[in-house]
Amino acid sequence: MHAGLQSDVTLLSQPWFGRVMPIASLGAGVLHSNVDAVHEMSGAVLSPVPLGTRSTTRVTMTPAAGLKLALWRDFGLRVDARDLVTFRDGTRHNWQLTAGLSFPF
Repeated sequence: MHAGLQSDVTLLSQPWFGRVMPIASLGAGVLHSNVDAVHEMSGAVLSPVPLGTRSTTRVTMTPAAGLKLALWRDFGLRVDARDLVTFRDGTRHNWQLTAGLSFPF
């Protein structure tokens, strides 16, 4: 589970082609991994990655860059390239590509 807060900044004063807006984002939060139930079911440790071998909670920072395509008023589609960075037991980078609906509230 990853939970936190993020803030977006538009990079241009006007959208490209009237609909496409590049955005930058920065977030902070916590990442909790719970692998105890998985280990009980499988009986073996399958992952060489520290997040997959033991349950833990880590502080995260998530810088991102993306594009938002306006569909109707403030409603749109959004794509992001995001780096979920954890800091416990050394810095680790976990890249994510995401897409979804976007609407401010």
